[in-house]
Amino acid sequence: APTPLKHPGDSLVIVLDLSLSMLATDVEPDRLTQAKRKIRDILDARAGSLNALVVYAADSHVVTPLTDDARTIEAMLAVLDPVIMPAQGNRADLAVAQARALLAQGAPGPGRILLISDGVDERYRAAIHDQLQDGRYPLDTQVVGTEQGGPIPLAKRGFIRDNGNIVMTRADAPGLARLARDNGGHSHALTLDDGDIQALALRAAERLVDHDARVGQRAALALGARAEQEGAH
Repeated sequence: APTPLKHPGDSLVIVLDLSLSMLATDVEPDRLTQAKRKIRDILDARAGSLNALVVYAADSHVVTPLTDDARTIEAMLAVLDPVIMPAQGNRADLAVAQARALLAQGAPGPGRILLISDGVDERYRAAIHDQLQDGRYPLDTQVVGTEQGGPIPLAKRGFIRDNGNIVMTRADAPGLARLARDNGGHSHALTLDDGDIQALALRAAERLVDHDARVGQRAALALGARAEQEGAH
């Protein structure tokens, strides 16, 4: 079992979308490949901290629970592909619930969730908000793909079509930004450099400072409210 004092910073659960839309080629070489590369960059930036990985399509699965062994997570990335999922879908709500459970069971300090996706169906956003409404674990989102969209290739069979027309799947950056904002986090487009890592403060030490500031702010508000009550009496 990990010893909390040996793990600086916060704990992070990365939630990766494995729906078919992540195979779209509007970014080179495709959305999923870029997402995997970014996860490796995040793990490098969080060396020594606890990280976990959850994937989802029509259901969700824990790839690795919270661990400080980044190589374990990196080794699993190579086999992750939408074709290995039992059924296709976009149940981000199930994945967020699983991520929250991992943090509640094993995070020694502050924890948060990072969702890497091209979009979340609006019908699942209320369920995500209900799971995170206590504010204990903020949700950040990282947007992969473009608003112009791209086709989804099928192995040796061209592209996914609808009534004969090639389906163009578009990333929903505004929707993911709202999802993050409604659940105490931030959103940023996935970048080829570390600009998104810096913007989302994905390095554990940076986020810990932000967490301490938020705790201090809540404490100050609570003291202010108590002083007002006492003054009223």
